[in-house]
Order: sequence, then structure tokens, then C-alpha cells
Amino acid sequence: MLVQNLNLTKSTRIQLPSSISDLSTCFIRVVAHFNAQIYAGLNTGLLIVRSHPSLAPELCQIWAAQQPEPSTWNNDSLLPCPMTRWQAIAAGRCCYQPDRQCYKGNTNQDNCWLHQARPGRDEPSAVECYVSITSNSHDAGAECCYDNNGTIITRGTGAGTDNRYQQTKFPVQHFFHDFLPYLQCCMMSTYMEACDKYMYYRPPRRGSNTMGSNGQMWGDPHFGTLDGTSYTFNGYGEYIYLAINNDTSPSDAFNASNQSYIFMSQIRTIPISFNNVTVTKGFAARSNNIENQSVSITISRREHLVLHRGNEILEFEDNIDTLFFPEMTISRLDGNNNSHFFLSWTIGVTIEINVIKMTSSSEQLVLNIAASVAGIFRGKTYGLLGTYDGISNNDLRSKNGRIINSNASLERIHNDFGVTWAIDPSSSLFYYESDQSAKFFEEKNRKFVPSFIDPIKEDNSSIRTNCKINAISSPSSWNPAQRACYYDLYMTNDINFGQASLMTGNELLSIRMHQRNPPSFRSSLPRTMNLTHGAHVYLNVSATSEYSSHVVELFELHRPEHAIFNRNTGIFQWTAIKGEHYLSIEALDKTYNLKSKHDITFAVKVIDDENTAAPGKGNDNHVNEANFIILIIGLNVLFYR
Repeated sequence: MLVQNLNLTKSTRIQLPSSISDLSTCFIRVVAHFNAQIYAGLNTGLLIVRSHPSLAPELCQIWAAQQPEPSTWNNDSLLPCPMTRWQAIAAGRCCYQPDRQCYKGNTNQDNCWLHQARPGRDEPSAVECYVSITSNSHDAGAECCYDNNGTIITRGTGAGTDNRYQQTKFPVQHFFHDFLPYLQCCMMSTYMEACDKYMYYRPPRRGSNTMGSNGQMWGDPHFGTLDGTSYTFNGYGEYIYLAINNDTSPSDAFNASNQSYIFMSQIRTIPISFNNVTVTKGFAARSNNIENQSVSITISRREHLVLHRGNEILEFEDNIDTLFFPEMTISRLDGNNNSHFFLSWTIGVTIEINVIKMTSSSEQLVLNIAASVAGIFRGKTYGLLGTYDGISNNDLRSKNGRIINSNASLERIHNDFGVTWAIDPSSSLFYYESDQSAKFFEEKNRKFVPSFIDPIKEDNSSIRTNCKINAISSPSSWNPAQRACYYDLYMTNDINFGQASLMTGNELLSIRMHQRNPPSFRSSLPRTMNLTHGAHVYLNVSATSEYSSHVVELFELHRPEHAIFNRNTGIFQWTAIKGEHYLSIEALDKTYNLKSKHDITFAVKVIDDENTAAPGKGNDNHVNEANFIILIIGLNVLFYR
């Protein structure tokens, strides 16, 4: 312990004692105690590596000898890497976050310094990387890196790798088990096999199209399900928004008492004061750990935004925009405006909430709520966001399992689908003001009859203009964002509210477009092959689109010298030549112009080659003549109870 009883100032100077001068690495940890209980932990961003580079290959070899096979820790629900940066951005709400040392727009000249191609090697450098928000049961995490074309990198030091410890949840373990060995194996030594050994035990992650999905509700409530179905439901009450089943084979019908749920969320909708249409005034959710508490964001009767965790009111300090809890984080994205929030659960669910102000008749606040879920929950969802299984025509499934056609009338969708998802009052996650209760909203759900008017049947040129709809276009050609804007503006006469619906709807459409899956290469294709000089290589390279009518073409981006690739048949043939070589093939979906890439690295040796000496020995062992001192400015502060 260097110091205790620190004053709560913005900076504190601590002198490191000379007695620790022989340490090669260090970090500083600060904890806050109250009544003998630790309430907060702080890890500094100052990490020092003080080691002579000539020792790096030997230290790398020692590390490698202690490593278990990656399959013992990286094959249990570790998130796949999206194939493209656009997919990573779209999936970022639930599953990924930008690497703070490698992201687009970073003006630091050392941006992505850990993911640059090695000198003299024909391999791509990363321009942005994303790390998984969640970890698997072994505490492992994934990092995904992308090149200038937005394509995932799967070879060389530009690639992201599987990390034995997820870097934001376990920063100290990640530093010593992943980061420090990477420096010693790949950056402080230029011995090729040392870095190859690191890449074997921390393998780059293959790209995948199973990165999760997004759903949303906004305006006067309009819904976009996780599979892309749009509908309108004007209920008055509290409803199940998104529930995720924990069973291996969930049933079609929802039964809260007999089924296990890993996540449960609810919404509250009430009528606006001057019309029989409703808006969203509350959201509440919790994950299934017994120690977790429900979190709710509600609009009070006095039109104030109130944030609760359990029965406790949460407030953001002026200079703190993220609140950390064991199972989740709550982030404020717009500073003191308090109108844009991310609620992220470590299981792979993120809720985005935007607060919209209505000004027509009287000012009031409305919540727009978006949900993002990881692909591992495919086939396990219930509620108003529909059945997430990639099939849109079964999304409007009532609580008893009955499927309603999404083209049904507003009245039928309301009666046969929407109101069936009213919550059981005994399972409410909300915090209630005086004179309110779950029973109160249950009663309103039974009695309320909304307006079933379809405004689109009445042409209004002014509304068309405000909703950016062509003056002569047919309503059948409007997209869901335009339809929602037209409906909301007609029903509320609030231009700002209608245009907010247009913007939100367009954002959802943009996300859906970027979530279109590029062609997938055959999963059995290897990423690396260890060969002997003179070996004959024969591979059948193929890629398919999930859109059955789409044509996929293959293009050769790079092949080894004297190799042959037939782009029409996908056949690759080559007689291996000593050295390191690679094959790079691009697959193009011609309909959507979606591209994906698969690289295969060939490590070719001569039997009994003298250059197979262990790292640290032999004439080819060179090191970078520099000590590493890494200064990562800033502090990672974790506060929770």
C-alpha cells in the first residue's frame, strides 16, 4: 500500500518507492471503504512495461508453454465478430463497443498502434476495432478489427483476437494474460514464430453473420419488431416489451410462472390528454440474477424524468455520465440534457431511450425506446417486439402463441395481439407514484378503447410535406418511417412530434439496411494451414447468400506465387513453397452489393529446417531495440453497490 485516506481531489501525486524498481510491470489500484465494506474500485490507466527487449522472445516462450488450448475457454457463447464494420456498428447497441485505442475519428497519432501490420509483411492494418461488451462463462472476450474497406481482418497483427479475459470487465487480468504477452511476442520481438505462437493461443475470430438484431417503439406507439415487422398499437396500460427465455427449447406460448427468463422488460403507455391515442411514459427491466434489481425510467405526472433502481432514485452528477452496477451500466449520452440514455446488461441486451418533447396543446414528455439483443437469443424472445427468429410473418404472436397477420386492421392487432401482452400485476417491475399501482393499469388495459382511425386514408398535402412524402405517391409506397410520421402528425397536430417519428423510423431503417448479411464462406474453410515444402494443396472455396435468389460471385484478391484459382468453380490448387503465404478471396452479393472476404495463411516449412529453433535462439532472432513504456491517459472508474 503506497498511500491511504486520500482526499477527494481531482489529482493526487504518489511517489513510487525505490524498493519496487526491479518490478517489470505495475498498475495502481484504489478502493473506497465504508464500514469495512468495499464500495468502489479504481484501476489507473497507467501501465508500465519495463523489460529489456532481448528477453522478450524467452518470456513469450515461457508464456506460451503455460497456455491451455484456446478451445477450453473460447468456445462457450463467445460472441462472433460481425463480418463488416457496419454490422459491428449496428450490433454495437447490444454486443460491441469501440476499442478506446482504435476507433474512427480518433485524432491521436497512435490510434490503432496495437493493430498495425508488421513491417515487411503483406497484411492489413486496422483502422477501427470493437470489443465485446459481454464475456462468456470463462470470463473471455472477443475483439474484432476492420480495414479501410470496413472488412473484418482475420490474419496478422492487424486482426482482433480472442482474449482470455474481457478487457473492460477484467482489466488487470487482461493486461497480464493478453496484452503483455502480445507486446513480448509480437511487438518487442520480430521473431516470426513468436508472434505466430501468440496468434495460436489468442486466435483471430472468424467473421459471422449472427450478430444480433434491433427492435424499436416510438411515437404514438409504432413498433418495429426484431425481425423487421412494423405495426401500431395504442394500448393503455403496462405491457411486456421484450422477454428472453432461458430454456433450451422455448414453447410458442408465454407462461411467466412455468418458464425461466434471463431478461424481462416492460413498458407503460397512457393516452395523450386531447385524443384517444397513447404514448410511452415508462420503461422497466431486470435480468434474472437474484441479486439484480429492476431499473425503471418513467415520466412523472408533473412531466419530470425519474430514474429508479429498485426503490432508490438515481441521479447523474455533472461530471459523471455512466453509472456502473454488477449486472449492467446506465449511460447518459447527452450530458446534462438528460434526454438520451443507454441501458446495457452484460448478458447481451441494450436498451436505448430518447426523451421527446410534445408541444401541441400542452408540453409533455414521451419515451422512444429501442432494443438490441445478441444473436444467441434467437428463437427465445416474447412480447411486443415479436419472435426473433429471422421469420417476419410470425412476429405478431399473442401471449397464448396465436399468430396475427401483420396486415390485419388496427383493431384486430389491438385486441388479438397487443392487449394480450398486458403484465400480471404481481410481476410488475415499475416504481409507482402515490395513487398508482399495477392494478390501476391492468384495469385501464381492459377498459380502454383507442381510436382505430387510419389517417393514411385521408390525404393531407401539408402532412405529406412535413413527413417528406412525395405529393403524388401512393401510400402503399411509403416506408414505415413516413407512415409513422403521417399517423402521428394527423393524430396530434404536433409537427415536431411527427418529424421526430420520421427521424426515429429512418434510423431503424438504416440499421436494418446495414444489418443485411454479406455472403458467408463455407464454415469448414481453414484460416491457417501448416504445410511442408512441396505439399499439394487442393481447396474448394465457396460462399452463399442467405437470400436464395441472389447471385454470389468470387474474386481473387491475392494468391501465392504459381497457385491457380478458378473463380467459376472455386477450386484452388498450389504446390507449397517454403515461407509464409496467403490466399485472399472476396465474395460479392451482386443484388445488394454486399462483400465479404476470407483469408487463408499458409506456413510452409522444409522438414528438418534449421530455422525451426525456439524463440530466443538462432540467427533469425531480432528484437526491437527499445524499452516499452505505455501511458494510457485517464482512469477507469467502477462504482457499484
